[in-house]
Amino acid sequence: MISARKSRVLENMRKGKKSLCCKSNLSCPRCIVKTAHKYGKFAGTVSVPSMKICYEEGFDFINCGADVLAIGENCKSIRKMYCETVGISN
Repeated sequence: MISARKSRVLENMRKGKKSLCCKSNLSCPRCIVKTAHKYGKFAGTVSVPSMKICYEEGFDFINCGADVLAIGENCKSIRKMYCETVGISN
């Protein structure tokens, strides 16, 4: 998991720059990937504007947050169906 505190490395990734391994900071994406793989684990991160860089850094999966969008769309659909059924405007 990437630390929530400000990280120069993450800021550079968001700007589209490759990160540099700091070798001692566990908020460094390369350190996270290296450590996860060392212990036979998958390294994942949340969706960021620079998905390509995350892939190049070695992350095994990227969570795109589509579940939140799907839940929202499903709620709209259910609301529309309910309003049509009881005869009220949406």
